[in-house]
Amino acid sequence: MCRCALVCVSFWSVWTLPCFAEPNAPAEVDRFIRQLGAEQFREREEASAALTRIGEAALPALRRAASTGDDLEIRRRAKQIIEALEAKLFRLPRLFTGHTNSVQAVAFSPDGKQVLTSSHDRTVRLWDVASGKEIRCFSGHTSVVSAVAFRPDGQRAVSGGHDRTLRLWDLRTGKELLRIEGHRNFVNAVAFSPDGKYLLSGGSDDTMRLWDAETGKQVRIFRGHTDSVVGVAFSPRGKSVLSGSWDNTLRLWDVETGAERRRFEGHTHRVQSVAFSPDGKRVLSGSWDRTMRLWHAETGREIRCFRSQDSTILVVAFGPDGKRVVSGGWDRSIRLWDVQTGAEVHRFESNANAVLGLAFSPGGTQVACGNDDDTMRLWRLVE
Repeated sequence: MCRCALVCVSFWSVWTLPCFAEPNAPAEVDRFIRQLGAEQFREREEASAALTRIGEAALPALRRAASTGDDLEIRRRAKQIIEALEAKLFRLPRLFTGHTNSVQAVAFSPDGKQVLTSSHDRTVRLWDVASGKEIRCFSGHTSVVSAVAFRPDGQRAVSGGHDRTLRLWDLRTGKELLRIEGHRNFVNAVAFSPDGKYLLSGGSDDTMRLWDAETGKQVRIFRGHTDSVVGVAFSPRGKSVLSGSWDNTLRLWDVETGAERRRFEGHTHRVQSVAFSPDGKRVLSGSWDRTMRLWHAETGREIRCFRSQDSTILVVAFGPDGKRVVSGGWDRSIRLWDVQTGAEVHRFESNANAVLGLAFSPGGTQVACGNDDDTMRLWRLVE
């Protein structure tokens, strides 16, 4: 028996979380869907109520019934239930405004209370999630700021830009602590190591580079890509790093030696974004070939190809539990996916033409996206 709904206060409004029961089996969901077309009105209503209680777990079957079912009553009721569930599961976005050009990248603080954005307007901005207010603006880059990341302790941040530099910032004071030079072309991606001691960057000089986060000294250059490196990531344990490139490949490297350990091939166009799963066993990539692909980190085997995005995929991200991923690109939408089944769970429609940056909150209840309309949107998922 499910308990009554919890009432939560958010900065959007006061809203009520839906109450969900666990389905006994997929067969039970299918049975209730068939019952939507029963002759007796009471039975149809009981089935609708049961599927609503089951909630998100029933959505894939409901979507199939709504789009392919032969019974018009089942299709009508399935559509109604889907609309009602999605209205409760996925909240409308809050809009963060202040940038004067497109928002290129977003990152949540480790405690989920703040968000960093970087922009084509040459600035990095720090935002309070609860109030939506801008806390601080960091100026110093002389061109597009393409990437940003928090240090694991949340006290500092790194940014990278088209001025060929990385910059280290004190988030409390706003002071620029380091300006790191070495790339011979745009810096496209940045990341902190899990222990906060190293920085990683990918550049349009076809290299990925490792830096000492205290001194700014270059530790290692990873060479092998034949085109711009536009995505980088540390493994959860920090012993491996991942790169994604416009040469259509992802590559896994050993941090200690700089050796290439694995090459992931399958994309037919530029790889634009990469990510590790929270357990480090899988990697994710988004590409100009309009696919997102899931790979086995150790073997390089492609596990799954997600194909329903309608345009170039510019950014991908794993949820903190590893069960969901998000993708965004030029089709004005963010797609939420189930990793195990490959099913599209939900599509968030954006007024912007492109989604350029994406990040899950540490608790997995929110998704932040940077857009080409100079804004950041924050979407709330059911808790």
